[in-house]
Amino acid sequence: MNFRKVNNITGWAVFFVAFATYFLTREARGSLWDCGEFVASADKMQLPHPPGAPLFVLLGRFFIILFGDNGQTAANAVNFMSALASAATILFLFWSITHFARKMFVSAGEQLTSQQTFTTMAAGVVGGLAYTFSDSFWFSAVEGEVYALSSFFTALVFWAMLKWEHADEHAGNDPHARTRSDRWIVFLFFMMGLSIGVHLLNLLVIPAIVMIYYYRRYQPTTKGAITAFIIGCLITGLVQVGVIQYSMKAAGQFDVFFVNSFGLPFFAGFAIYFLALAAIIIWALRLNETKVSPTVMIIWFALFLFLSALPFVIKPGAGLSIGKLLLLLVVAAAAGYFIKASALKIIKLSLWCYLFMMLGYMMYLTTMIRSNANPAVDMNNVDNPINLVYYLSREQYGEAPLVFGPHFSADYDYDDNGYVKMKEGDMKYVKGKDKYIPIGRDKKPQYQSSDMQLFPRIWDSSNDQYHADFYAEWLNIGMEKSPITGRDRYTPPTLSDNVNWFFTYQMGLM
Repeated sequence: MNFRKVNNITGWAVFFVAFATYFLTREARGSLWDCGEFVASADKMQLPHPPGAPLFVLLGRFFIILFGDNGQTAANAVNFMSALASAATILFLFWSITHFARKMFVSAGEQLTSQQTFTTMAAGVVGGLAYTFSDSFWFSAVEGEVYALSSFFTALVFWAMLKWEHADEHAGNDPHARTRSDRWIVFLFFMMGLSIGVHLLNLLVIPAIVMIYYYRRYQPTTKGAITAFIIGCLITGLVQVGVIQYSMKAAGQFDVFFVNSFGLPFFAGFAIYFLALAAIIIWALRLNETKVSPTVMIIWFALFLFLSALPFVIKPGAGLSIGKLLLLLVVAAAAGYFIKASALKIIKLSLWCYLFMMLGYMMYLTTMIRSNANPAVDMNNVDNPINLVYYLSREQYGEAPLVFGPHFSADYDYDDNGYVKMKEGDMKYVKGKDKYIPIGRDKKPQYQSSDMQLFPRIWDSSNDQYHADFYAEWLNIGMEKSPITGRDRYTPPTLSDNVNWFFTYQMGLM
């Protein structure tokens, strides 16, 4: 029996062990937290809390129908879906482990001995079952939450990248075969786009994908590996900001412009934006490596970057930023001039990945469709592109300083009249009868520059839940007089305090 058959049979055996475990131990009803909200949303195709989970809701509805479309069995149906998705996660985990274990024994094209095959299968079984019975994963596998389905997509995407590596190894130096193997990369980005409609945790697999690509296509060095990891992290941030947020923000800006300026119906500008973006991508995909000129590349980069980074260049209610536009044009000129025509193949692959990720991300269009039906659970009333932007941005949760910001006892910065200085944000709009109506700008209080810190882990100034008191007790922080207001306040934490809190509480206790 060859390795492929043994690998498939053993993998499915581990899958059934995991599925039986989760099926027999799944909850009969819903847990008393987000599960109830997600089950109710799936039962009636409603909109849960931002940023939503449209694919989870659709799949949950499918399983509820399979279980008889009965409110009494809805939670059980969604729990069953979680059990099935979690078992499939174990299946792909098993195949990922055996992929790496096999590479420890043989190279591409070589056959394993029976002893090596047994060792490889044993590694997969031990790893798969260890994760099957781990506390956190087992807990999520038996309830109607998004994490089981999110884990499935994470395992699927990583396994697909390993399939690409395997196909690329067997392709050797055949350029056509290597190009065909790249279809796995396009597939996994489509799955990643779909996974956004479940949970954003799946994006964390991107650095690992980039590392696999680097070690397969380049001669690895320590410097190169570090660079590849940094690039993977940057791509993760780019997807989070450029794909998930900027694409919808730009489409919303187009909709406001075309509706308010030209009297077009709602969603007209939204559609025009994505049609323009698709046209620019198709143009690039049709370029010929042997005929393309730097001028054409500069024009293309300028148009693509302008559409993709529109919210960066044009702020709602503030107009065009000339400085940012010039910066974008400089980047486009540099990219078009210095990137060689031979790199067009990589650019095209990247655009195919971007295109299919966007196709998966378009799952969020269902939220606007369902919101227009006015369901009972309709968070943010997402019946138009502008509200969809607010929904995806999770603006109702507020912000926390991650890299640089005020500490928990920081003083406000006051103007000459004694009022707190406020920083204005973007103009906000609401949907009116036939146009979008501006309702004002977001305003954020400004803090004393001396109270701004690097890595502010201890930042929540609100003491209504005794956060400030708890910070002080945990870190043994004393009191002092504020040099600005004269009021009693906790002594500002040091960088050492922030790092201590990060490791002892956030990483240690939590």
